[in-house]
Amino acid sequence: MNLNAPTLPITLKDVASASGYGESTVSYALRNHPKIPSSTRNKIQQVAESLGYRPDPSMRQLMAHLRKGRERNITQAIGFLNTTPKARHAEMGYRFRRVWEAVEAEAGSQGYHVDEFDVPDLLRKGRSLESILKSRNIRGLLLYHYPAENLLEDFHWDEFACSSIDKSPPGVAMDTVIHSSFRGMRTAIHELRKLGYKRIGVVMDNPRQGIARDQWTASYLFECMNDPGLQPLPLYRGELRPGGRVEEVSRKGFLQWYHEHKPDCVLDYDRERLQWLQDAGISVPKDCGFTLLNVEPEFDEISGVDQRMDLLARHAVQHLLTSLESQRMGLPELPAHVRIEGSWNTGRTLRKVS
Repeated sequence: MNLNAPTLPITLKDVASASGYGESTVSYALRNHPKIPSSTRNKIQQVAESLGYRPDPSMRQLMAHLRKGRERNITQAIGFLNTTPKARHAEMGYRFRRVWEAVEAEAGSQGYHVDEFDVPDLLRKGRSLESILKSRNIRGLLLYHYPAENLLEDFHWDEFACSSIDKSPPGVAMDTVIHSSFRGMRTAIHELRKLGYKRIGVVMDNPRQGIARDQWTASYLFECMNDPGLQPLPLYRGELRPGGRVEEVSRKGFLQWYHEHKPDCVLDYDRERLQWLQDAGISVPKDCGFTLLNVEPEFDEISGVDQRMDLLARHAVQHLLTSLESQRMGLPELPAHVRIEGSWNTGRTLRKVS
């Protein structure tokens, strides 16, 4: 007997023989496919574990490729949950339309079509979103959450693979593909410094931005600490109500802040402030530069960071399909947050300063 002979790997056939089930049943069970009852899946997985079964990565990739090829011929659907006040997500504006078009394009390239569901309308009519999704055999869900009340707080996610773009609903621990706000602010500061700007005034009041606002602020403060050429200015965060609650920016308060601190460039997330400066007789970029942290291609005359919502949407679709085809259903115990860098848009609202 040759004791040095290599040990043959445990195969699906071995697991099938030991568990008493057919190879196709074993294959489905080891992929957590819902067509196999959970009790059967658990039994087969325990047998596989006891035998020391480990899947072959190359074979798994090949089978995933073959399954994907078959699925593209069938053209399955994923669900896009529209939580906005509009019947169609793309009607909300440039940013929303950009997301929707990228989702459709990426899903289509992978052999899927996208069904949009108007969540507020379904709730008004008393219809069950979950039952509609199941009746259409939709098990993958994508969400670009609108910052309003949580319309999905009673939704049961367990039977669906899901992914979100930019932000998740409040209280829902969902895998998310999001713009790297910290790097976005850093990119903007570095581009402004190359042009000679020193007194960069940041407007960062929007409480609905949540983690994005916090990362923008932290990145700005980090740059001020590490660049001796920067002259830090107080952030304009809106007016304070009694009790310390922050209001949204007002034109009057914004212009008071501008005249008091005299920034040579305003760094903001809302292009409306550019109009406020111009209405007040402040020439941009002659008197003051203006930079946006979320430039849309439709307004590319404004200098700033393009968050590339199209890339975020495409990556979110890819993440969703990976989860769906791997049968990873429900919300993760620890959600993954994939951060995508934006790109710099030169625009015409900045100039070289001495």
